[in-house]
Amino acid sequence: MSGACPVEVGRGEVYTLETGGGYVPHVVLSSRHHNGRFVVSIAGVEDPNEAKTLTNKKIYVPEDCLPKLKKNEYYSYQILGLDVFLKDGKKIGKIVHIFSTGSNDVYEIKPPKGETILIPAIASVIKEIDVEKGRMIIEPMEGMLD
Repeated sequence: MSGACPVEVGRGEVYTLETGGGYVPHVVLSSRHHNGRFVVSIAGVEDPNEAKTLTNKKIYVPEDCLPKLKKNEYYSYQILGLDVFLKDGKKIGKIVHIFSTGSNDVYEIKPPKGETILIPAIASVIKEIDVEKGRMIIEPMEGMLD
């Protein structure tokens, strides 16, 4: 994907992924939050039937256009898929889902065998995140892995 970065929130170029592959650019004229969702006005889409073809599609933005995060902050796409290890090096599993709870996120880890494990995304549990190496190191609270 290439294109201009959004100049301000709600305006700029975004992309949708088509069924056969390939990204299709769309120019965002405006956006607003409504009932827990974003309603977006796209240039050239004026007919309700046209708009339905874009309803519930994932919208992609070039990575270099994302706002810079503070130290120890990550986007969800960077966390999903990370391998999770204990401090002693034992692999626990892979992060397969992130739940937002309001106070902190919760990571769902799928171990090689057995049921998924839920861990809170808090500093006392998450000891290290290395996106480049694709791993997270945790120190679970007592009883969390039982």
